[in-house]
Amino acid sequence: MPGLNQRVDPLSLSMLALLSAAACGPAASPAGETDAAGTGTGTGTGTGGLTEDPTTDPSAPTTTDPIPECQLDSECSLSAYCNQCYEGSCRINPVCDDSPYDPYCYEDRECGDGYICSGGECIESPSIVLPSCAPPQAKVAEWNLSNAPTAFVLADLDGDLDLDLAAAEPASGSIEIALNDGAGNFILAGAFGVAPGETGELALAAGDIDKDGDLDLVVTRREVDGVLNLLFNDGAVFTVDAPQFMAALPMQVFMADLDGDGALDVLTINEQAPQVTVKMGDGAGKLSGKQSGVAETITGRAQVTDIDGDGVADLLAPNPDGATLWIGGPKPLLSPLRTFPVQGSGGAALSGALDFEGRASLVFLHPLLRNVDQGMVEVWAGTAKGAWAFEPTQYITSQPLTGGVRASLDDSPGQALISATSLGQLMVLPSGFDCEHIVENAAATTPALIAVGDVDSDGLPDIVAGGRDGPTLTTIHLVF
Repeated sequence: MPGLNQRVDPLSLSMLALLSAAACGPAASPAGETDAAGTGTGTGTGTGGLTEDPTTDPSAPTTTDPIPECQLDSECSLSAYCNQCYEGSCRINPVCDDSPYDPYCYEDRECGDGYICSGGECIESPSIVLPSCAPPQAKVAEWNLSNAPTAFVLADLDGDLDLDLAAAEPASGSIEIALNDGAGNFILAGAFGVAPGETGELALAAGDIDKDGDLDLVVTRREVDGVLNLLFNDGAVFTVDAPQFMAALPMQVFMADLDGDGALDVLTINEQAPQVTVKMGDGAGKLSGKQSGVAETITGRAQVTDIDGDGVADLLAPNPDGATLWIGGPKPLLSPLRTFPVQGSGGAALSGALDFEGRASLVFLHPLLRNVDQGMVEVWAGTAKGAWAFEPTQYITSQPLTGGVRASLDDSPGQALISATSLGQLMVLPSGFDCEHIVENAAATTPALIAVGDVDSDGLPDIVAGGRDGPTLTTIHLVF
C-alpha cells in the first residue's frame, strides 16, 4: 500500500488520545463540520506570524485577550489531519473519530500520487484527470512593446474607463505605458525610468496609494539592494519617487490594505529571508520606514487579496508544509489562520472571488509528485466566510501549471483558471474545472505575464499574455 506509516502500538495511541483530549478544549464537532475563521486575537508572536521591528512604539496598545493554545493545525498533537486548530484551541477532526487504532497515515501527502488518506488508510484518490476541451472560438491579435517585460498590469491609467497596460522592462530599467483606444488597440505612450540602466527582473503592481483618484504603480527590482519605486500618476504621466530599500531579491510585489485602515500598504515576496516584507502606507503616498516579515519559507507564487470576505487583504502562499493563509487586519498583522496540507511543494496559490453565498475557494497548483510532466490542481471549497472543507478536490492536468489568475470568462457561474504551464503555454480551465484547453497561438508566457479584462469594450473579458523572451504581447478574445 503506497505511503504507509509505521504502525503505532494501540495501547500507546490510546493513551496519547486521552492526553490530547484533555489538552484540546472544545469537544469534537459534528461530522462534516468544517474549519472556521480564527478570531484574530493572537499576540503576533506565534509560529509563522508577523515579526515586528524591535523599535516598535512601546506606547502602542496591547491586547488583553488570552494567548491562544494554537494558531496552526500543525501545533496540535498527533497531526494536522486528525487535530485542527479551531478558534485558538485544538480539536479533533470528526473524520478521524472512526479511524482504526493503528492508522497508516494522517495526511494525503503521506500517500503517493493517486491516493489520499482517509480514516487512517491510503485509499485510491478520486482525482479527476481533465480531458481536453473543444477549442473555443478565438480572435488573436499580436502587438509589441519596446522591450521584453517581466511583469505587466491592466488598469485604467488615463481615466477614460478603458483598460490600459503598464509593463516592467528590465532591459531599459523602465515602466512602459500602452494606452487603449477603446477598441482593444494599444498605443505606446512613453516610458518612465526606475533604474539607471539595465536592471534585474522587475515586479509591478497598481493601486491608488495617495488617494487622488488616479491609479499609481509600485515596482521592485530583483537585485541584492532590493529597492522599490512608487510612481505617482497624473493622467497617465508618472512621477517616479526616490528609491526605497525593501528587501533583498524581491520576486512579487502587491499593493493592498493589510491592516484595515483604508490606506494601501506594500508587501513583497522575497527570494531569501525575510521572505515576506511589509511597509505600511499612510494614505497620502508615504510608506513607513519600519519593515515587518513573516517568519516562514515561501516556496512558490503567492496571492494577496481579501480571501475571508472581511474587507481587508490576506496573504495565501505555498510553503514546505503545504500552503498557509495569513489573515490581515489590525495588529498583529498577518496572523496565520490555517495551513492546508497540499501534496506538492512550490507551485502557486490562488483564491477565487467570493460566490453568491460569500464563500471563496482556494486553489493550489504544483507538479505531480511522481510524474513531474503532469500537474495537480487542488481545490479547497469554501463552506462559509473564512472556512474551507477538510479535504480538497484534486484535478490532474496534462502539464504542470505554474500560476496565473482566476477570472470569469463568460456568463457561467464561478471562475475559470487561466494559467501558464511549465512549457510556457497558456492553459484555460473553464469554470467548473471539467476540462482543460491549451490556447493555440498564444505567446509563450509566465504567471506574471497574464492579465484578464475587457479591453475592447464588448462586455466580454479578454486575455493578454506576454512573451517569455521578447516584446510581443498577445490579446486573445475567447468565446466559449
